[in-house]
Amino acid sequence: MAIRCSGFILRSGPGKTLSAYSCGGSRDIAQPTAWPEHVLDRVPFSFSGTEIGPHGKTIVQGFRSRPLMKSNTIMPNAMATTRWPHTTLIIGGARSGKSRHAEVLITSLPPPWRYIATAQAFDAEMRTRIAAHRAARIDGWETVEAPLDIATALTEHPERPVLVDCLTLWLTNLILGEHDLPAAAEALENALARRSACTILVANEVGLGIVPDNALARRFRDEAGLLNQRIAAGAGRVLLIAAGCALPLKQPDEESLR
Repeated sequence: MAIRCSGFILRSGPGKTLSAYSCGGSRDIAQPTAWPEHVLDRVPFSFSGTEIGPHGKTIVQGFRSRPLMKSNTIMPNAMATTRWPHTTLIIGGARSGKSRHAEVLITSLPPPWRYIATAQAFDAEMRTRIAAHRAARIDGWETVEAPLDIATALTEHPERPVLVDCLTLWLTNLILGEHDLPAAAEALENALARRSACTILVANEVGLGIVPDNALARRFRDEAGLLNQRIAAGAGRVLLIAAGCALPLKQPDEESLR
């Protein structure tokens, strides 16, 4: 049975069985006679072959390289050194106390303080949560709603202390809106580099539980972890909040945070 597929080919080693993943599922394929030298371990390709045997084995007859598509995945920055000494990243699980701890830290500085909110009130539960957060904040806050473009909001008053709550909801908005994630992450980094005042970013730690049972949830979990890695690499301080207690993961000199 002749077949023609396009998808990803994974090579487990020279002369070993391969797996080819296409939109219609996956197939095991045997080692081709002439493997193109430029084929990597995982690369998009079109291929044709003959299906044989009860297990759907495929003998590959030919390859045709397809252009690599631009990835819409946030990648950890290779630069693991601190680039934004005035930036603090606070991560934690649901109801860990991370938002409260962030507000305590930033209100220890002179007002006014800017609060960049990324949540969108899609339903009654979210509207209730947003109202509760607003009611708990003391006077002196200026709230800016930025569900998508937090980079612009960060650069409007670089001299004022600012709290972003939270990066994970911002990421959710980007994914659901099918926005360019790498470009958004880069814009955020550039905005942080231009700030001269204390900047506190809140994010959820979502990778400590069970593996999600659907592709979208797994992608969200992965992107959230990658975003946290990227921001943590450049931040001057990183705190993990659990049960209302702060565990320093990265702690600079106090002078650099003022």
